[in-house]
Amino acid sequence: MPEHTVTETKGTHTPGPWSLHPMSGDVQQVENGTWTFRRVVIGAGNKTVAEALMWTAPNGGYPRVDNVDEQDANAHLIAAAPELLTALRGLIGLHDDPTPYDSATTISAARVAIAKAEGRS
Repeated sequence: MPEHTVTETKGTHTPGPWSLHPMSGDVQQVENGTWTFRRVVIGAGNKTVAEALMWTAPNGGYPRVDNVDEQDANAHLIAAAPELLTALRGLIGLHDDPTPYDSATTISAARVAIAKAEGRS
């Protein structure tokens, strides 16, 4: 079996924007009569950044997301992470030194990021 290595870098992440891939047909759902498994991929271009999983089973099992609405909300929040980080940095910059910042643009960017995180855009 091949060995896999993970390279760690500190302070960097896959550049945004990130998006949910179910719109392009990448929701995978399997039902066999007793359980359902659903996978939503969050990606940047052709890279997978994260997956939001939903799994229902009649006997419970380990704690997990077991409804589609919660799964989709989690996926939207993850996909908005780069924009949320940028918006927070802008707000902190506005607070620390308002001179170089356009407050209307900074606040607008924060509102757009929040709407994406909430699945409204």
